[in-house]
Amino acid sequence: MAKRNDDCADRLGERIGQVCADLRTTQEAYRDLVENINDVIFTTDADGTLTFVSPQVRQYLGFDPRELAGRRLADLVHPDDLPIVQQAFANVMGGELRPSDFRILAKSGQYHWIRTSSRPVVRDGRVVGISGVAVDVHERKLAEETLRLHSVILENMAEGTMLVRASDQTIAHANPAFERMFGYGPGEMVGMQVSLLNAPGESSRRAVTREIIAVLEATGRWQGILRNVRKDGSTFWCSATVSTFDHPLHGRVWVAVHSDVTEQKKAEEELQTQQAKLRALTARLETAVVRERQQIAADLHDQVGQVLGLARLEISTIAPPRSQPEQLATWRNARRHIDQAIRFTRTLSAELHPPVLQQLGIGPALRWLARETSGKAGIPVSCRIVGPAAGLDGGTASYIYHAAQELVRNAVRHARPGRISITFRRDARTVRLRVRDDGAGFDASRVDRPAPARSFGLFSLRERTAAMGGSFALDTAPGKGTSVEITVPVPPS
Repeated sequence: MAKRNDDCADRLGERIGQVCADLRTTQEAYRDLVENINDVIFTTDADGTLTFVSPQVRQYLGFDPRELAGRRLADLVHPDDLPIVQQAFANVMGGELRPSDFRILAKSGQYHWIRTSSRPVVRDGRVVGISGVAVDVHERKLAEETLRLHSVILENMAEGTMLVRASDQTIAHANPAFERMFGYGPGEMVGMQVSLLNAPGESSRRAVTREIIAVLEATGRWQGILRNVRKDGSTFWCSATVSTFDHPLHGRVWVAVHSDVTEQKKAEEELQTQQAKLRALTARLETAVVRERQQIAADLHDQVGQVLGLARLEISTIAPPRSQPEQLATWRNARRHIDQAIRFTRTLSAELHPPVLQQLGIGPALRWLARETSGKAGIPVSCRIVGPAAGLDGGTASYIYHAAQELVRNAVRHARPGRISITFRRDARTVRLRVRDDGAGFDASRVDRPAPARSFGLFSLRERTAAMGGSFALDTAPGKGTSVEITVPVPPS
């Protein structure tokens, strides 16, 4: 009997030893699990006081686990999230298992988003607390908040905005402004092929879409004017900006922002029509001015010049004798005045319409202007002709010549230059005139100042050039000289 009891005791001891060993192994495995798992494991008592927090809390919140033991969980929760946490705690204590997202205080003083999954701890049939796992969801929550904010902004933008999936070019979302712009109801555009919004024209709808996609794939961004079509078939013009983004749900998307610019487009077309009419009127006016100058120059030469010539001839026949010195002095003064009038008439006639311009064309006329200015002003004036100068229509040739004449005259009168250069260039489509000097220069803003401070000559040249469909470029500054370049289109033959 005693031997049997000893055997039982030995077996019981061995069994107890094995159980203790197994328990130690389990405890070590549990400790390894708790210490090495990426998430935070925690326990609380029935009042919500933390009784255990795993070491991973250092990584998430910066606290040592011992700093949190004994603290109430509610004291660490963001005030706005506290009602949610209190309800979730009560639900878990009642046996309802449901994840909770809330913000909890970090040691840095900032709040950090976590998600907890908890279950009740039951001892002797009584719930004495909860145990749970906390997962870091901070970055995801921030991304969700940013996405929600962007969604609110998108929905409330005055401009029409849509999201297009890059994978199949279908509309994933359109804000209310975009739906109203295109005449669709809420959600009606989702799933549509974006190419259906393009109005058919010289290029097909799909061709327009392919061109835009090619730019997006190359640069990530497209901007331009599109002719779109509404649900009812009516067309309108949109200014569109399209950018590429990565969306958490739809993958790569194109975000398009549209503004209706139909009225602006109509105004631009009307302006272009009026500008074309103005250019045509300016061309006719320039032609009329050329003819008027030719007529005035001819009248000065043929009429006034001849009358003055006859007057000089006649006055030469009535010269008083030397015995009458006073009458002789008066006669000589009269003849001198007539000679001055003849020279002035010839000069004015040449300036209004130099014969060389009509007879030989713009190239020789500009060279003659350079020689005349050099001779009269004593300033070196060079002239360079690039491209064919012959055959230019009379209106354009007259405008270029008188523009050069005015620019050279301005330089001589106001700039005190050491030299002046005239450059004429012509190609198949345009004529360019550039006049440069190395003189005093001036403040370029004078051209746009109110009269009388405005440089009216340059202002007039700029406006007349614009009316002809050309461009006017001024480069000057005090002490830096002046360069003016005028470009006008060559009228079709």
